[in-house]
Amino acid sequence: MRFAAVLHEGHGSCDALMQAVVEQLKASQLPIRGLQTWRGKDPNGRLPMLIQDIHTGDIYPISQPLGSGSQSCSLNPGALANASAVLRAALADKPDLVIVNRFGNMEAKGQGFAAEMLAIMAEDIPVLTVTSHQYQQQWLAFTGEQGGLLPQSIDTILQWAKTL
Repeated sequence: MRFAAVLHEGHGSCDALMQAVVEQLKASQLPIRGLQTWRGKDPNGRLPMLIQDIHTGDIYPISQPLGSGSQSCSLNPGALANASAVLRAALADKPDLVIVNRFGNMEAKGQGFAAEMLAIMAEDIPVLTVTSHQYQQQWLAFTGEQGGLLPQSIDTILQWAKTL
C-alpha cells in the first residue's frame, strides 16, 4: 500500500508519535518532505495551530483567533493555502515519501490539502497522513480504496515505510 493514514483519537493524540516517526525517517536518510503538526488545537483557543515544513523547519500558523467563546472551526483557509506550497514543492522534488499533517474535515470535503495530496498520489509518490475514525471511510474513498489504515504504533509505521 503506497498511501496510509494513521488512525488517531483526536485532541493531538498522534502528534508526538508522528514527530518521532519523522525524526526516525530523517535519521534513516529516507528522502521525505511534507508537513507535520507542530502544535495542535488549543482547547482554550488562545494559541494558534502550527504545522512545520519537515524539510526546512519553517513553521506555518494555520488557525485564526476567533475568541474563546467561538464554536466555529478556527482553521484559516488562507494560511492553509500558504502552507500548501510545501506540498507542491514536495511534488516537484519527488521524494520517497510525503507526510501530510492531517486528513481531516476539509480534506474529506475535497478542500484543505486534498488537491495537493491527489496530485502527489497521481505521481505514485507514497503519502502518509493521520486521520480520525470519523474520517476513515472518506480516506478510503479518497484513495480509491488503495489507502491503508495504520495503528498508532511507531514500529508498524516505520515497517510500512520500509516497504516503499
